[in-house]
Amino acid sequence: MKTLLLNEWVLLNRNPWFVGLVLVLLLILGLTSYLGTAETKKLNELELSASAHIRAQWDNQEAGNPHNAAHYGTYLFKPTSALTGFDEGVNGVVGKTLYLEGHRQNEVQFSEASQSLMASRFGKLRPSLLLQLIIPLLLIFMAFSSIRSERESDRIRILLVQGGDFRSILFGKIIAYWLLSIVFLIFTLGLQLVLQSNFLTQEIILRTIFIGLSYAAFYWIICSFTAFLSANMRQAGTALSVMLACWIVWGVFLPKISGTLAEQLYKLPTRQEFSAGMKADRASGLDGHNPEEEKLAFLKDSVLRQYQVASVEELPINFDGVMMQADEEIGNVVWDKHFGDLYAVLRKQKTVTQVSAIPNPLQSLQSLSMGLSGTDYFHHVDFMLKAESYRRSFIKELNDKQAYGGSKTGDWEWKADQEFYQSLADFSYQSIPMNQLFKSLWSDMLILFGWVIGGFLLINSSKFHL
Repeated sequence: MKTLLLNEWVLLNRNPWFVGLVLVLLLILGLTSYLGTAETKKLNELELSASAHIRAQWDNQEAGNPHNAAHYGTYLFKPTSALTGFDEGVNGVVGKTLYLEGHRQNEVQFSEASQSLMASRFGKLRPSLLLQLIIPLLLIFMAFSSIRSERESDRIRILLVQGGDFRSILFGKIIAYWLLSIVFLIFTLGLQLVLQSNFLTQEIILRTIFIGLSYAAFYWIICSFTAFLSANMRQAGTALSVMLACWIVWGVFLPKISGTLAEQLYKLPTRQEFSAGMKADRASGLDGHNPEEEKLAFLKDSVLRQYQVASVEELPINFDGVMMQADEEIGNVVWDKHFGDLYAVLRKQKTVTQVSAIPNPLQSLQSLSMGLSGTDYFHHVDFMLKAESYRRSFIKELNDKQAYGGSKTGDWEWKADQEFYQSLADFSYQSIPMNQLFKSLWSDMLILFGWVIGGFLLINSSKFHL
């Protein structure tokens, strides 16, 4: 097998068209890697600059009422993953800017897709797109051409007469072209790490390694199935047509079909329906029998009994702040219900697309590529949940300051000093750790592994036919 592998590489290196094609592909991969990482660095710089500017505005605000500051709010920016330059995932569609304010939970805004005149079904040209679609196409043509030329020139018979094993011949050719794909893969991922050296962490390196393993598994699938069809189908055109059909179906049709199926089975509410539902529940209560006014009236009575006074004016605290925080907590229950339902629908849609990836290893690869790059749906929802948790803590500190900071009920002229505003913690997002990420991506890994085993079994069962 080693001799066959080396002989295949020697033949390839003698072909000037092959050498030229490899150099062109390496150049394109290098260029897209450079442009992608350059854009990622620029986004990081802009986000850090904007975050610092917004924080400086918050810290330098004049003494003022904490509740007014809650309405003034602040902005958060979804951090750009160091591997966004490799695979943009959903980032270009879902947006990155989140406005935090009192009394409501907002959605991220200002996605690139909504502001771009250049909309594409495949998104931006990233190295991941080339590695998912162009490199497999190259492998299909080259593996097919090599195996068919052996059969049509009858060299395969000479090898068999000399003691060669048909399965060993196929494995030798598969490994030769698989190693070629690994060259493209190592070059691209290595360049990503070099260009992003300032952002490298153990987590990023580990994610990059698993990305490489995922793509390597997919390339093995492509090479093994192309070799099997080329060796076992009598008509040369049929084998090539079947693999090209698989490439088109995997890359275009099945992802679209599975996405449409998921949307039909689990429909998302429109923005108007979503907003109207939250507004109705805020007004009447989630059960429809305990409106917000009744809950706040009950709170007033309980606070008066607690402090043993007859009116809110006699309270040693500012009841306005207590009431504002109670209103927040009532709203939080509503937000949890509606946003929870929204995320549940999205999780069901994601489950449908993952299950539908069983006949489509490319779909599993794309899911793993986005997930490990930190640009998939799971990372987006994780950011939203952590940002909302920060918002609630942030607003509670403002309301508690008004309630227990020394002012009295009705004193809206009371002001918290600048030092208090500076003491509020800033938001810091920590991405999903790898052990939790595997819980979301295990099915895609299992599907990809199953296809790899299937490729081994097919080649192992191949027999030479005249």
